Amino acid sequence: MHNLLQTVGLVAGCVLLSWALDPADDPRPGAQVAVRVVAGDTLWGLAGTYHGDSDKRAWVRAAKRANGWPVNPTLQPGQTIAAPDWRDE
Repeated sequence: MHNLLQTVGLVAGCVLLSWALDPADDPRPGAQVAVRVVAGDTLWGLAGTYHGDSDKRAWVRAAKRANGWPVNPTLQPGQTIAAPDWRDE
């Protein structure tokens, strides 16, 4: 039973990781900019600045990939992050 649970956990982790790292979700590899986080910044808020008008989910996934984050991080004021710059596309 223990081995079965380990196997199920491993498969579920691989599926989630492949979804998070799916390059098809990043249709525009484009340029990146360094962004200094200020109090109150969130990935969704930054997506509004650096992504433009369309769906922000792809930008958030690309930002997480660019920074090596497997899940949504808590951004800290003063932190510098890599942000995909899709404003001109």
